[in-house]
Amino acid sequence: MALYASSVAQSESPSACPTIIVIAPSGPTNPGDTLIFTANVSAADADSLKYEWTVSAGTIVSGFGTPSITVQSSRADDPTLHATVRVGGLDPKCASEASAYAAVIGCRLPITIDEFGRIPIREEMARLDIAALELRKSPDHDLLFLLRFPATISVKTREARMARIRQHLTNRRNVPAHRIHMVPMIGDEHSTLIYLVVRSDVEAFRQGVESGNRW
Repeated sequence: MALYASSVAQSESPSACPTIIVIAPSGPTNPGDTLIFTANVSAADADSLKYEWTVSAGTIVSGFGTPSITVQSSRADDPTLHATVRVGGLDPKCASEASAYAAVIGCRLPITIDEFGRIPIREEMARLDIAALELRKSPDHDLLFLLRFPATISVKTREARMARIRQHLTNRRNVPAHRIHMVPMIGDEHSTLIYLVVRSDVEAFRQGVESGNRW
């Protein structure tokens, strides 16, 4: 664990009061994954302290009343999850509360299977075969293609290429059509990125790509 962001409890008498720091995960967390927050209290009798935790989202699944909690994030969480601890057993004149936050990303990070530019059709089909094999290993994922076409390429040509990809995967590799997703975009040159995306995250990922966000 590393300090990601935290607030330090302020005391009226710094020399006599302990410092409370909450340590949070150092990087972004996928929705549905767990996060661990830990309270460090300096210069205090640990055995006499009590810990009361609250979180802004998700559910505390373990660690109630202890210096460290495990929080289960949810898909409805905000981009930041705040954890606050109130420490009991300190001098009433001392600050007893501190907090920290961690980032929860909008959807789970996709897996990049392949990326290539303009290549012969036979080579493209071979790459599609590899993507189909990877999909078989991941029953809860779908394939998503990010296809960039130069502005000079006609709509008819773009649609023909997407249809060719779908037909190869469904007819030759028995990939269900509902597990294939296409995101055509205009770019400076031909490029293809193939991702494995958790099925429940496909729409969020698609929206992120179309709005210019990259994972």
